[in-house]
Amino acid sequence: HWCDLRYIWVREFTLELKPHYHVLILVNKDCFYSLGDFNSSNKSLANMIRKAWSSALRIDEEIGFNLVHFPKNPVYYLYRDTYQEDLIAPYGKLYKRLCYFAKFESKIYGSKFRSFGCSQN
Repeated sequence: HWCDLRYIWVREFTLELKPHYHVLILVNKDCFYSLGDFNSSNKSLANMIRKAWSSALRIDEEIGFNLVHFPKNPVYYLYRDTYQEDLIAPYGKLYKRLCYFAKFESKIYGSKFRSFGCSQN
């Protein structure tokens, strides 16, 4: 199955002005049904994300694995052209989680760095 990766990211700062990121990744459920096994070295989506983050930071994978956190209930299944109530519920839950991305207190505006970004495809 074909899978175009789509993403949204937000950069926030702690009180000590240390940056951290939140990312929403959108993939085809037929390719990646879940994040997979978190504790193994297999080719699960969770481990691919951890490896990609380590690569982006140019750090050892063991260190990078500990820098990636997956929240409780991290997966939402969204269905195109669906109007059944039980299939629409995930949209509201995902919206509520994404509202966290927009909180004002943890952003720095007006600097040379962006606070938000997304895939451009």
